[in-house]
Amino acid sequence: FERTRINYYDQLFNLSATGDWEAWLNYFFDGVYEQAQDAIRRIRRIREVLDKYKALLLEHNETANALRLVDGLMASPVTSISNAVRTLGVSQPGASGILERLRAIGIVTKLENRWPRLYVALELLDAIDAPIS
Repeated sequence: FERTRINYYDQLFNLSATGDWEAWLNYFFDGVYEQAQDAIRRIRRIREVLDKYKALLLEHNETANALRLVDGLMASPVTSISNAVRTLGVSQPGASGILERLRAIGIVTKLENRWPRLYVALELLDAIDAPIS
């Protein structure tokens, strides 16, 4: 509806001017269907990225904490060392080491010249935000 805002307002005006509920409901349900399809495609892309991340973790014999942190990236693709400490219940050096290993195998990217240090799962963000064709 946001993408077709003018059409949305036109449909609302048409409803109030004519009382044609059938046309409004058809328009509205088409929009809901389109949004649902978009959500399904995004979920599939996110799942593919998660599967890739888990395969990388297995390939590099990573720890259960690294896997837990990757699962945490699904909720928050941008994280910090202090967030990793809270998520995993490990020390700051332990969390930093896990994030650096995730960086080394290509799961996260460290944003330079930032404090606190932030790590971003760029591929995951792309899967979430990229337009669906």
